[in-house]
Amino acid sequence: MKQDDPSSGASSGASSGATRLSHTELAAQAQKVFLDPAISFPDGLNSLLQPLIGSFKAVSAKIIGNDGAKTEILPTVVYDGRSLNDGAVPIDAVALVIDTCEELTIESLRESYRRLAHVKRIEKSDLPDPPGGDISMTTCLIVAKNANLTLEEISEEIGRLNSSIPSYNWPEAVAVLSK
Repeated sequence: MKQDDPSSGASSGASSGATRLSHTELAAQAQKVFLDPAISFPDGLNSLLQPLIGSFKAVSAKIIGNDGAKTEILPTVVYDGRSLNDGAVPIDAVALVIDTCEELTIESLRESYRRLAHVKRIEKSDLPDPPGGDISMTTCLIVAKNANLTLEEISEEIGRLNSSIPSYNWPEAVAVLSK
């Protein structure tokens, strides 16, 4: 599976007009995607999200703020499908950012927090939401395939990280798909 090309608006996933998958079909597709070593975790996640998000798009891309500053490339940026700005998704179009990692470690958790806090600090314009979705805030998630940490270790590190930054810069959730 090829990485999405955000400059073209093309996605490796199904089109927004695709038939909805049943939970069983989605689980089977996810298992195939996540177990195939030839498919990167972000590409697999983006392709699984695409049929579930309507006219929105899921791509690996940079985000550009209204001041022209850009983030580094983020694994999954879900946005409203509007035109890109110099190959980057305008912050006002972003609904969700998912920072992914193969294995959640203390270091990868800290890096994800840093990247997502940067995204959350980018101010959005006070514009009305587009038809079909609320994008007035940017939701941020951390999703890992595996973890070398216990739930207690993850919770303790999240507590340390949360105490070091304002709550409005915290990710909304941290998920580990398997152990």
